[in-house]
Amino acid sequence: MSPLAAIFLFLHVLGAIVAFGPTFAFPVLGSLAAREPRFGPAIITANVLVEKRMVIPLGLFQGVTGLGLILTLGTNPFDSAFRWLLAGIILYILAFTILFTVQYPTGEKLLHMVQAAPAGPPPADAPAGPPPAMLALIRRSQLTGMVLTVLLVLIIFCMAVKPTV
Repeated sequence: MSPLAAIFLFLHVLGAIVAFGPTFAFPVLGSLAAREPRFGPAIITANVLVEKRMVIPLGLFQGVTGLGLILTLGTNPFDSAFRWLLAGIILYILAFTILFTVQYPTGEKLLHMVQAAPAGPPPADAPAGPPPAMLALIRRSQLTGMVLTVLLVLIIFCMAVKPTV
């Protein structure tokens, strides 16, 4: 392996860990918000911030370092010996399509709802819990997050195991 390929490989693995590792904590934090609603706004804010500042830019960086690896190693994803790589690329494109069309906009809407909420405790006659519109967005975010997690695990499987298809 050339030194340049080794650098791309290092950056690719490091980028994957830093970009996607925190996403495995999102369900844990969501469970905390469900048990302790007072933490909900902070958790929603933190999740959107992590997505915006880490997951998206470093996830896109994965495409750059992956392309660097393909070019420096002379790998052809369309060669039958590298179907695992082509599958990983297709799953990556699908995951980012879902991220940009569903998950990110949903997170932004949730963040705006949280930021627009009046400060202080709700009035005594207010219904308990978040408003129905917010609950619907939270549920969409949870479902989409599950789909994205499955896609991520499948991508990691393709890259680590390199199954023959």
